[in-house]
Amino acid sequence: MRRLRVLLLNPPGDKVYIRDYYCSKVSKANYTYEPLDLLLLSGILSQRHEVLAIDAIASKLTETECLARIVDYKPDATIFITGSVSYKTDFEFLKKIKSAHNTLLIGSGDIFMEDQIKQLQENTAIDAILLDFTDPSILEYLDGRYDSDNIISRKQGQVIQGRIIRRHGEEFHIPQPRHELFPLSRYNYPFVREKKFATVLTDYGCPYKCTFCIMSQIGHKMRLVEDVIQELRGIKAQGITEVYFDDQTFAANKKRTFKLLERMIEERLDIGWCCFSRVDVLDEGLIRRMKAAGCHTIMFGVESGNEAILNAHNKGITKSKVIEAFRLCRRYGITTVATFIIGLPEETHETAEETVKFSLESGCDYASYNVAVPRMGTILRENAIRDKLIDSTVYEMDQSGSKAILKTRGLTISEVERLKNQAIKRFYFRYSFLLKELFRIKTLYDITSRVNGFYGVMRNMLG
Repeated sequence: MRRLRVLLLNPPGDKVYIRDYYCSKVSKANYTYEPLDLLLLSGILSQRHEVLAIDAIASKLTETECLARIVDYKPDATIFITGSVSYKTDFEFLKKIKSAHNTLLIGSGDIFMEDQIKQLQENTAIDAILLDFTDPSILEYLDGRYDSDNIISRKQGQVIQGRIIRRHGEEFHIPQPRHELFPLSRYNYPFVREKKFATVLTDYGCPYKCTFCIMSQIGHKMRLVEDVIQELRGIKAQGITEVYFDDQTFAANKKRTFKLLERMIEERLDIGWCCFSRVDVLDEGLIRRMKAAGCHTIMFGVESGNEAILNAHNKGITKSKVIEAFRLCRRYGITTVATFIIGLPEETHETAEETVKFSLESGCDYASYNVAVPRMGTILRENAIRDKLIDSTVYEMDQSGSKAILKTRGLTISEVERLKNQAIKRFYFRYSFLLKELFRIKTLYDITSRVNGFYGVMRNMLG
């Protein structure tokens, strides 16, 4: 087999785009982090091929500068990430790449969660679509196989689809991701506590069935605990002491998570970290071990203060569970962030008010208010199209939840945006919140982080 030059590409853009893990959005406060699709592929591909990563967003490259680097590298294959937020300009840039250098173009991203065959037929510059960035079958495709699992490709004008495999509850192994290929010093995230940090994935997908999320559609599998520990050791060896775990639901499998946390504690890694989880997953024993293993911040998807809406979208949590989880986190000194969705199809003025009041009373330290986004491949999108709340031809959307494109059965798009902006003002412009923020400031980085956070709040309100 021939050793190839493979480029991992996060394309340039006119905004700070986050295209990552089947989600794409405009960054609210210019935060960026290692794109997981490319990061996980870096280890897989490095087994057989030479690999270079270009993150044009983090490195602030123009199209001209990025294209020059690509032509200079002369890749045999280029694996790129794209998304609903930027696919139009991304696809135009791909044409320029193809014209300047005839490289295989293989794509990953949320825009490909629907109509993959149509996407290939309409965008002839793209040679293949990758539907699982943790799957080693990409190596088979690069060896010349066109029927590899989780890959849809073009061969002599014909679209060929390999088996789409979604695994559930299994453990899997991937070679160590190569963080050193990415511009780590250029990334930032609002809830990490050091300037330089790394992004780590301990499991793939999610076992829960929320209608507004694509993750329930891609299966759920868990990395071997020792693989994660080895990656954390490598990160620490690079002098990095802060990690963002980008799991959709950290601790989805409690038994395996206890094992991971105990290993992290035994290793004495002295790494601080933050993650996303669920209020019905974490109990006191788990939270206590997370704290001992270095966790300082947990983000929870609360979504709504109206339990009928939570039930309608298979969220599976109650308001009492939310309050209990936040109470336990306070007991162990863990910062909490609650995310809320304004504008799900059942939303009214009254239910939105319930959500805002609950966010103020729940005890969370921070709140992120977003508008509902009918993401590609989700049940929410399918139902919204059926109920004529959105047209089936709408592909372009910003999953930061800043700008609404979905009306509800009782609210217009402009009303959804107004209610979201009012929620932000009521939470963040409270005297009690501002006073707490002053006391939380300990370092110069804390000041910078909060300034960026305030910018993000204002940007979210202004769209």
